[in-house]
Amino acid sequence: MLKLVSIICALIIFITGCGTNIESIDYFYGDDTTTNFRATFSVREVGDDMQFELSLTNEGNEKALIQFPSGQQFEIIVKDEENQVVYRFSEGRMFTMAIVMKEIEPGETLVWVDEWKEAKQGMYTVIGELQIMSINNETVDRNQFRIDKKVSYEK
Repeated sequence: MLKLVSIICALIIFITGCGTNIESIDYFYGDDTTTNFRATFSVREVGDDMQFELSLTNEGNEKALIQFPSGQQFEIIVKDEENQVVYRFSEGRMFTMAIVMKEIEPGETLVWVDEWKEAKQGMYTVIGELQIMSINNETVDRNQFRIDKKVSYEK
């Protein structure tokens, strides 16, 4: 019986460590709910790497025009237990300095993926942020498309 309990506990820990850790936020745009979006952020262990996925789904009835301030459409920041930044997606990368426009149809999902290959075992705060500047030419608060989450990484 003790063996069975130990095996079950080990499986739960394994599944928790390797499973998908998804959080989402809903954003309603305009005076009614004809245009609304769901942003999701997931963190997974893929082999020895930590994989991040941000997505934006148009759950409204009309297509929308999403505007980004540059070629950088998202940011991922990972902080360790001492709140020190240990990974930043944009660090060392160059992006076009031109506004980027994307049309998103009703029911369509846009997806952005990144991997951190130098992750070490520990607890982290991971921040995923879509760099959306406007929707249908109306300015939005970029913090509305930011998701912070705590994750445990077992390498």
